[in-house]
Amino acid sequence: MEPNTAAWLQVEGRQAVPGFLFGLAQPALLVRLRFGPGGEAEALALRLLSAVEPLLPDVAGLALVPLASLVLHPAGVPPLLAALAAVVHRLQVAAGLTALPQARLLHAAPGQATLALPGPVPAATADALAWAVQALNALEAEPSVTALPGSVLSALAGLQQRLIRIAPAGTNQRHLLRVAYALGMPVLALPGGVFQFGWGRHSRLFNSTLSDATSAIATAWAKNKHQTNALLRMAGLPVPEQAVVATLEAAVAAAQRMGYPVVLKPANLDQGVGVEAGLRNEAELRVAHVRSSQHAKTLLLEKHVPGDDYRVNVMQGEVVGVAHRTPARVVGDGARSVADLVVAVNRVRQASGDSASLLKPIELDAEALELLAREGLEVQSVPSAGRVVPLRRTANLSRGGSTADVTHQMHPDNAALCVQAAALLRLDIAGLDLLITDISRSWREVGGAFCEVNAQPQTGGAHPWMFEKILKRYVEGRGRVPTVLVLSSGTQSPLASAIADALGRGGLRTGQVQGSAQALLNGCRAQLIAPDLGALVVVTDGADLPRWGLPLDRFDVLVIDGWHLSETDKHRTLRLLQPHVAQALLADATPERDALRQVWGEGRLRLLDAEALLGEVVLELTARADGG
Repeated sequence: MEPNTAAWLQVEGRQAVPGFLFGLAQPALLVRLRFGPGGEAEALALRLLSAVEPLLPDVAGLALVPLASLVLHPAGVPPLLAALAAVVHRLQVAAGLTALPQARLLHAAPGQATLALPGPVPAATADALAWAVQALNALEAEPSVTALPGSVLSALAGLQQRLIRIAPAGTNQRHLLRVAYALGMPVLALPGGVFQFGWGRHSRLFNSTLSDATSAIATAWAKNKHQTNALLRMAGLPVPEQAVVATLEAAVAAAQRMGYPVVLKPANLDQGVGVEAGLRNEAELRVAHVRSSQHAKTLLLEKHVPGDDYRVNVMQGEVVGVAHRTPARVVGDGARSVADLVVAVNRVRQASGDSASLLKPIELDAEALELLAREGLEVQSVPSAGRVVPLRRTANLSRGGSTADVTHQMHPDNAALCVQAAALLRLDIAGLDLLITDISRSWREVGGAFCEVNAQPQTGGAHPWMFEKILKRYVEGRGRVPTVLVLSSGTQSPLASAIADALGRGGLRTGQVQGSAQALLNGCRAQLIAPDLGALVVVTDGADLPRWGLPLDRFDVLVIDGWHLSETDKHRTLRLLQPHVAQALLADATPERDALRQVWGEGRLRLLDAEALLGEVVLELTARADGG
């Protein structure tokens, strides 16, 4: 990349490291930066953060910490570098890429610095860095200006589109990835939008909240609302009367038979798309049919069930969260119009950091106008203080609804009913929509009915802690299998083979991968995705480690077996390995013991009798085998 000689900040070079280095749990982009003379660096850092912060909404649906609180390691890094790294991080996260904030300062001198910037896709990190540098240079060139020029804003729009295209789809997936990294749980991206959490026999697969334990039959049932209704009815569980209606005339006839009010909805769409609830007469049904028909050809008409809307999350036979969902509405204050109240509510929803991608703004569309007219109001009407003005018939967050956690209010009978329904559908994770007038009283007393069951529920609204509960419930420990790194220069390492054989005899299916750092990346991944892998032995001389990185973010044990590099290269390799290895077990006569003492210190180094080394390594790894 040719530096722009006219720019104050220049990227002189960059290198993508696809493996793990510098203690980072993600791939990294190494960048060499050069700064021009002058410039108020600290003031420029604050201007950069202030200019960028409002431009990056939380489209990932995550709670984003303020840019200024993201810092480089080690502490005491110049504010301008910290600000630059924070912006690169936020650009990725705001687009849905789960980038870690712990950038590393590798070198600093007057007018120059080298950084390691983490991110799941180094090419995306490079793209984000290029824009951050462009923004910073624009601000440096105009010291009196606090806003970014139009050309930089236009470039940001293009960048966001590119990053969003490569980011994992769905808020659930992004929450799971965020939690996995926070727990120190390894993650592997697999084809089809699937992610593997953990390694080998301790791993589990998820696509959003669909797990590897969710059957295709269960998913198909839940996707088809009419089949779900029929199955629950067959089991004697409460569901509303329902009919498939292929035409408007069929819908009108079914409504006349059931009696109003009724609900019209698509047979197989989620998130409240096309749902028209609380229709009181044929005129409202006809208007609603026009809207619903735009989303699906096959519609369902069902009898309206009185009550509030509750999303009940069931996981492995246990109710783990209950959310009270309220349709979009505003509350009058006697001073502001409906339109102004909607603007105020949307401003609060946009500023909410914990579920911004779910909390869509309220729109004053045709449905809202119909409900206003039903209340005798218009957009510019000023509702009296305390008057609740409904703007939606359904309570979905994606249509302007709101949610509140009421898990501890649920009556045991209602919890048992939901567990029974999830089990009937064979769903290990389910989101059940229960209509009931009072969640704290038994459905046997006050009535109620299931209007929908979701096999892939969006769970981050009222229950952001749900994702940690899911991963801790499904993935054993932190999902890791025992790993050993053998530094060896030979084509074969007798010690590595002996370790693998001993672990295999102990009942652990042990993979062994040997070669250059580049070859290890693919070889280790092939082993780690195998569901029966019990342990992994990795052999390399580490010569090309600075270019490719390690294939794993952490090894349990390091051993050395005939390692023949120059002393300089050995010291360099050991420094790079230090944050990624728990401990080193060496025969007491190993030549590299002094180098390890110098680089690592004594705390993680154990010297053993040569004959006892193999047994100690196997004992250490076996002890870790069941801990995940």
